[in-house]
Amino acid sequence: MDTLTLTPETLAQQLHISRQQLYVWIDEGKVPQGFHIGRMRRWYWGEIEDWIKRGCPSLRVLTEQKRQEERSA
Repeated sequence: MDTLTLTPETLAQQLHISRQQLYVWIDEGKVPQGFHIGRMRRWYWGEIEDWIKRGCPSLRVLTEQKRQEERSA
C-alpha cells in the first residue's frame, strides 16, 4: 500500500469538498475512516485511490466488496 498520507485538508481538496463536508461524510460512513496518529487523522493515499477507483462506495458497500474479493481469491 502506498505510504503517502493525507491530512483532512489535503483529502478534502482532492475530493473538491470543504473540510467540514469531509467530516460530515466521515460521520455518515461515506468515506474511509483513515487512522489516527495521536489526535491527528490521516489517510493512506493508496486506500483513498482504491476507494475512488471502486466508485466511492459507502463503507458498508466497500467492506462487502473486499470480503467478496477475499472469498474468491
